[in-house]
Amino acid sequence: MKQAHKNNLLRSIRLLCTLLLLTGCGAANAVAPTESEPAVAEETVTEEPVADEPAEDLSDLERMPGIANPWSDADAAAVAEMIGTEVPVPEGAANITYRILSAENIAEVAYDLNDAHCNHRLKKTDAEEDISGLYYNWESTEESTYEGHAATIYRADAEEESVELTLWFDAESSLMHALSSTTAK
Repeated sequence: MKQAHKNNLLRSIRLLCTLLLLTGCGAANAVAPTESEPAVAEETVTEEPVADEPAEDLSDLERMPGIANPWSDADAAAVAEMIGTEVPVPEGAANITYRILSAENIAEVAYDLNDAHCNHRLKKTDAEEDISGLYYNWESTEESTYEGHAATIYRADAEEESVELTLWFDAESSLMHALSSTTAK
């Protein structure tokens, strides 16, 4: 496993542990008996499914509360409204999805093209920043131009995929772009 994947996994585990510590696993609601009160064992009640209702068959993971997804599904019109322009999708693209990260003012168009999964993120801003959400150990970096704008191209080979990321800032439209493509090995 590459270092970036390990780091992401470790961050997730730390976050889960922190959340468990903060919630106290329900222990904060327990009241300890005092010396004047005898300890009383709590009765455990198990609910049985009603005969007319099917029993829910949920795995432990499905029962666990999750972290809310900050991304909202959208359509091309909502993305265009957010960033002030339509996002071009290449001819032949399939499985096109649009999403918005309102808290960060980032719009995203994801699609499959040929053998690659592509992701184009855009943000209305006055400064260059990495909005890709990709945290690889980039093996190569190249300065180039993309659509007449100075661009930086990053490349990485992970265990099961190859990734290319192009970042560029369009000062005229005040749009930061992050265009990535991931190809399975």
